[in-house]
Amino acid sequence: MNSNNYWLFSELKSKFPQLVGKEFDPYITVSQNGEIMRIYAPKPEEYIISAEVIEHVVSIGANMVSYPSWSVGPTDAAIEIANENGIKIMKLGALLGMLTRRSKK
Repeated sequence: MNSNNYWLFSELKSKFPQLVGKEFDPYITVSQNGEIMRIYAPKPEEYIISAEVIEHVVSIGANMVSYPSWSVGPTDAAIEIANENGIKIMKLGALLGMLTRRSKK
């Protein structure tokens, strides 16, 4: 079990209970405005979002990575693999802001 997924799941569930699915492992499902986001939260040891992290995200069927501000963020190789596989990479604050803006529409 990914404890970061649980933390993010709890955070999203408290702010957007109507949008968040019931499971958080291997990813969190958020449905909003017809879009289904399958979000993976990197583990502390994945503070650099590498190509290997994105390959893992692809293998579990997620389509988004949301990482905390303290993370180094994605490498160029990770961005390339993410783009090739339709994976969005965003900071947690950007994800929360996006969900909040969309919820107000």
